[in-house]
Amino acid sequence: MNFLRHARANHWLEQGLNIVAMQRLIGHADIRTTMWYIFVSVEQKNKALATLESTSTLKLKKKWKELPKGQSLLEYVGLKK
Repeated sequence: MNFLRHARANHWLEQGLNIVAMQRLIGHADIRTTMWYIFVSVEQKNKALATLESTSTLKLKKKWKELPKGQSLLEYVGLKK
């Protein structure tokens, strides 16, 4: 039975159904239980991450990639002296 819930929850996730709707359809009282049934694929993670940057943001120069010689990223962001 658990296999069927996992499969159904993942199909709903792929179809764009949100976690709260899944929780209600499956009948869980706690959303954390519903989240246990969900497996997020690498493709789904990449799609989600791609929405975090706009095309204009992607064109900006990545200053952290060109740090002065000998300076660490921690120093650059002020977390280490």
